Amino acid sequence: MSITNQYYSENAQSFFDTTVNVDVQKLYDRFLPRIGSHGKILDAGCGSGRDSKNFLSLGYRVEAFDANESLVEPASEHLGQTVTQATFDSFSAEFKSFDAIWACACFRA
Repeated sequence: MSITNQYYSENAQSFFDTTVNVDVQKLYDRFLPRIGSHGKILDAGCGSGRDSKNFLSLGYRVEAFDANESLVEPASEHLGQTVTQATFDSFSAEFKSFDAIWACACFRA
């Protein structure tokens, strides 16, 4: 298990609680105009599911995944749909098409 994944496993509930209501509207304002109405978004590294839930509420179709098993269940409950447990390397988008990929704060520098 990577250090990052271990951190999220040990702090999943705290991470969920502190990120689920963060306002990132300014990021949405730059991202969403580039996607057609009711487009399909892949939320890669969805964490708490905050962004996926917002996109769904705006009428977009969303598929979400996160690498951390401890975050997948609460994110799925928050969204009301299944979040796939997968890494960027293991996620399979075979035969699927997306209009955009959202990957907010999930890459390390």
